[in-house]
Amino acid sequence: MIPVTVRIRTRFSAEGEESEVVEVVRPGLLSEPEPGQVCVRYTHEGRAVCLTLENSSPCVVKIRQSGETETEMVFAEGGRHTGVYRLHGGGEIPLTVRTHRLFSEQAPEGIFRVELAYETCLSGFCRHAELSLQIRPGSAGTSADPGKAGRSSR
Repeated sequence: MIPVTVRIRTRFSAEGEESEVVEVVRPGLLSEPEPGQVCVRYTHEGRAVCLTLENSSPCVVKIRQSGETETEMVFAEGGRHTGVYRLHGGGEIPLTVRTHRLFSEQAPEGIFRVELAYETCLSGFCRHAELSLQIRPGSAGTSADPGKAGRSSR
């Protein structure tokens, strides 16, 4: 496993609401479980996250979160995936993800970049999101609170 820094910027918007931007920087670990597949593990809001990038044609990105709640979202350009949002204490809610745009690249210096535009629908509530993710070799910088998320409205 290789120590990495994971930088995520997500813009959320729902009809009739002001958009929200969330930016986080986290330390993580990168591995290659299979040829053509990269897995990055990090934590976000107390949940373990595993992001898998499959360098296939078309490219597929999977984000699995576990903790008090569990989700798995699968992104493929123009694709639609319905999974479940598992609640703490039992129960499941259908979660549908529609991918509008997916871009990924790996630079020679080991930097991975993923750009997604997608819509999630959970119990009839749908919202759009644009996610920009960058994975760099090395651990996250040390600040007073490296896990603190930045939030703003735009």
